Amino acid sequence: MSSLNHVLRLISVGIIIILLSACFQKSSLVDTGFTDSMLTELREMKGEYLWNDELKRYIYSEKNLIEKILSTIEPELAVNVLVNCLDDLSLTNSTLRGKRLVTGVICYEALSQTVYYEPTTQEGDIAKKWPGHILPTATPDELSEAKRAWKKVIDSKSYILL
Repeated sequence: MSSLNHVLRLISVGIIIILLSACFQKSSLVDTGFTDSMLTELREMKGEYLWNDELKRYIYSEKNLIEKILSTIEPELAVNVLVNCLDDLSLTNSTLRGKRLVTGVICYEALSQTVYYEPTTQEGDIAKKWPGHILPTATPDELSEAKRAWKKVIDSKSYILL
């Protein structure tokens, strides 16, 4: 009788493991669907970067649309997806001086609207330069460096959601 109980327990544990596994697989498929859709929408935006003399920097024209797109996804998940696509070189419909921009630039724009991080030096002062901050003119190497820098920030959870 005790061996029968042992077998039934093993079977029950196996069924529970299979059910839990199915739940996790389904949730990652849902997450992938949301993230793929989010990235597609970011790529399809027809925004443009315009120089602002007063601020002495480029300003993206579709910040409100980015906010709307990001509102459809859990903020922590969005942050991870945006950091992972910082080095994505596929072209978007967004432009700078008429030239189409790569997805990594738009992902950075969306990331900068989602989180705040203040880099510091080893002495604890605010860093004047950090590879995680990029311009819309960023090169592929700068995008890769930004991704590495942001991965460290994400891993250390040293950012603030906006």
